[in-house]
Amino acid sequence: MIQLDTVNVHAGTLPFSDPAALQQYGKIQALGTPSANSPSQVDKGVTLALGYENDSLRVDIGSTPLGFAVHHVVVGIKLRHSFDPVYAFLDLSKRPVTSSLVSYAGARDPFSGEVWGG
Repeated sequence: MIQLDTVNVHAGTLPFSDPAALQQYGKIQALGTPSANSPSQVDKGVTLALGYENDSLRVDIGSTPLGFAVHHVVVGIKLRHSFDPVYAFLDLSKRPVTSSLVSYAGARDPFSGEVWGG
């Protein structure tokens, strides 16, 4: 199996008018509020994956979306064996955390350009 997917994530716009939000994002609080427009927290990219599966083995390798501020190689292997009447599984993988834009795509500080997360 070969797979390509496009991914678009949008976490809204960083509100420069909210001091509490600015305390949690990059170096904005230390350097002061910029006069420019609030940056959108948006990223997009393309994932690549290659995999193989049969009755007792599943193997895959791929990437988090290329084009994100941060991207990584992801892998997985699952072994299945029958000890009639019981089955045993071994499942090992390295997968991304997709619960937020920072954990999945990484984020760029609007002042310094420094990237973190992912």
